[in-house]
Amino acid sequence: MREMGFDFQRVHNTTPSFRDIYDMENGVIAMNPVTGRKQRMGIGWAFEMPTARDIRDPAALKSYLSQLGEIVKKLGHGHPGLYYVVAGNEDWGNLEDDGHHAPVTDEQREAFQLKLIQTTAENGPAGVIISPEDGWRQATEVKNARTVPGIKRGSLLMSAHDYRGSGKELIEEYGGISVLAQDGQAFPANQKSLLLPGYEFAGDETAMVMGEFGGKSLAPPGAKNVFGYGHVYQDVGLWTRDMIDQLSAMGKIAIMRGGYVMTQWRDAGNKPHRDARPGEPGGELNGILYADGRPKSDPKLWAEANLQNLRRRQLYLQEVFTGRYSEPNQNAVRAPKMLGLTIPSCMEKLR
Repeated sequence: MREMGFDFQRVHNTTPSFRDIYDMENGVIAMNPVTGRKQRMGIGWAFEMPTARDIRDPAALKSYLSQLGEIVKKLGHGHPGLYYVVAGNEDWGNLEDDGHHAPVTDEQREAFQLKLIQTTAENGPAGVIISPEDGWRQATEVKNARTVPGIKRGSLLMSAHDYRGSGKELIEEYGGISVLAQDGQAFPANQKSLLLPGYEFAGDETAMVMGEFGGKSLAPPGAKNVFGYGHVYQDVGLWTRDMIDQLSAMGKIAIMRGGYVMTQWRDAGNKPHRDARPGEPGGELNGILYADGRPKSDPKLWAEANLQNLRRRQLYLQEVFTGRYSEPNQNAVRAPKMLGLTIPSCMEKLR
């Protein structure tokens, strides 16, 4: 992972073991793509509360919140590599079927997220960053231009899940938004998907990430039951070109100042088609690595894209912190909240 330029992992819909955490934080001997020398390098990480698709029943929700609190207590303390906690993902917990139909009102979504935030904050370390429902219809610290009671400013992550087809499309949606975006910043084409009604982007205290993007699958010859976010490829060269095109776009989107999480690190093989035959390859084959850990394409290509992103992001930060960053009608400059200088990262799905 480090040799490909990634330095963070979001562990998706599962919790890492203590050995996993030890390995992530203490690292392994690997080639540092910045210096070209081998050294011990760890990675940052985030864990996600495993979410049943439907926990609308009050007893199920009570059990879920209790388990969330216990997991945050056990994994959230004493680990400097923990960047944030994903208390919920998208509409999970409120889903009715195998699709993403969620027969709940926005008021119910809001109540659910506020409980996730409260439980995580009460059981986590001081200053823990929380993603209440990563990627979709999120509550923030600001509603109707007022700070939400009981939520500390700067405590919530804002995450976009966006599987557009190309890097150009991602840049067109987010690239024009300032690194110094203030309260109420709009996301024109994606506003309804990102935020609950009445809730607003919480300004320069918000650590915003591109929480999921990419996700294109590379199918073996003849496979018919492969799932991917967008196009399913059979040519590894075209797949590599289009995935790195999206990865390279991240350095040109200043507002994603908390980093980015690419889908995904290894082929998971989950969600095969209902008609799949036992043992037939399929499901999500959208990893940068095959399921056995082999890279699908030259690691140097991925490292160079991440390094270019790092250089661009460091320029944004340098300009902000030295006061040289200027925009029309921008009188005062405040350093935005960052999770780190860079978080080029991948998501590891439950396999």
